[in-house]
Amino acid sequence: VPVRLLTTDAQLREFYRRKYQWIMVDEYQDVNYAQYQLISLLAPGGDNEADANLCVIGDPDQAIYGFRGADVRFINAFQEDYPNAVLFRLKKSYRCTDSILQASGHVIKSNEKALSESVMQGMSSGVKLKIVENSTDKSEAEYVARAIEEMMGGLRFFSMDSSITQGNQE
Repeated sequence: VPVRLLTTDAQLREFYRRKYQWIMVDEYQDVNYAQYQLISLLAPGGDNEADANLCVIGDPDQAIYGFRGADVRFINAFQEDYPNAVLFRLKKSYRCTDSILQASGHVIKSNEKALSESVMQGMSSGVKLKIVENSTDKSEAEYVARAIEEMMGGLRFFSMDSSITQGNQE
């Protein structure tokens, strides 16, 4: 409904453009079509719209919400939609270690649609990775749940009875 109203009512659209002169969108890789349209109406792009006052943060390699309508094509088209936008690329992660980033880089590189040029640098101290193959998505989910439960020292009485954990909290 907001998109329809802003599309059909130029006066209302201008009212909201003046009211919200700056727009910031986090996780832009996960916007859906309605959200994309709303952003486009409030902060129009194009060569003549140098002052769109739009800041978006996102990573096309982290687009995970396609199941709910998100479309990675919108972030991939951002520079075309907003040709005057300045692009900043994060070169170092302050949340992940090198080992995690390198492992994820291998997964991303196996995706033929991935746009990443290279894996960013991470923090030097790392964690050991354990790669486990599971036969089904349900067995993978159960493995992850059991591993978390074991790390936490067991969350339920059944955990000790079924030998998921010894019940020791560390």
